[in-house]
Amino acid sequence: MYTETPETETVALQNEPLASDSASGLESSSSQDVTLEASQWWSHNKHKISAFFRDPFSYFSSFWQQYKPIFVMLGWILLAIVGVRLTLALFSALLDVVASVPLLSPLLELVGMGYTGWFVYRYLLKASNRQELSQKFDQVKTEVVGG
Repeated sequence: MYTETPETETVALQNEPLASDSASGLESSSSQDVTLEASQWWSHNKHKISAFFRDPFSYFSSFWQQYKPIFVMLGWILLAIVGVRLTLALFSALLDVVASVPLLSPLLELVGMGYTGWFVYRYLLKASNRQELSQKFDQVKTEVVGG
């Protein structure tokens, strides 16, 4: 990662060719700028590189300590994704087993239609029953959400 410092900008400005220079002079000046910038970058960063190779474990240890919460959070997210995936696969397999039993699937559909009919009859046909359902819904909502 190279960032320009004021001294590299000054050096680059001093080595810029004039408009009257030929094309070959421009190429040699450009290669000199690159060489000079690389040399300055090396002199600026050589102590960091040598410190890394002297003790790479301390570098990785400090990196781990600095970014540990991020890695832990990514681990939890990955674990949650895998858990949801396994749960959905398990439910899918369970539904396939239930659907493969000859009379069980139509029986469960019949139970579902019966319960839906009872719910409509019990709570939705009369206004007083709808009001009772609304009160029960508000009570459950207050218990769950609070206030």
